[in-house]
Amino acid sequence: MNKQSGFTLIELVIVIVLLGVLAAIAVPRFINLEDEAQAAALGANRAAIVSALNINYAGCALNQHTPGTDCVAVADCGQAGGTLSGGLPSGYTIASLALPAGNGSTGTCVLTQTSTTNTASFAAIRAGT
Repeated sequence: MNKQSGFTLIELVIVIVLLGVLAAIAVPRFINLEDEAQAAALGANRAAIVSALNINYAGCALNQHTPGTDCVAVADCGQAGGTLSGGLPSGYTIASLALPAGNGSTGTCVLTQTSTTNTASFAAIRAGT
């Protein structure tokens, strides 16, 4: 008599049910990663802008706050993106708000991620004015 080998219907159903349970648990975790990635990108861009503003201020201070090749004049929050190499990344905006008068004065600016409308505040430093 010929003996056939293979999986029974019960074994196949159990494997399919287990895969369904694993998928139901794993898929929501991967979906939530998008929100976390966007929040991390917003935080990274905020940190890059703050660093660029500080480096810009230092360059201006070395040249008696004369804008030129070593620094960019920053008197408004909207000009903060100009201190980044390549400018402000697409998908982000900075609310235009005048910084207090005097080189070295600081003000709070708001960076907005346009795709999610998430915001992050940062301290901007006035330079070259």
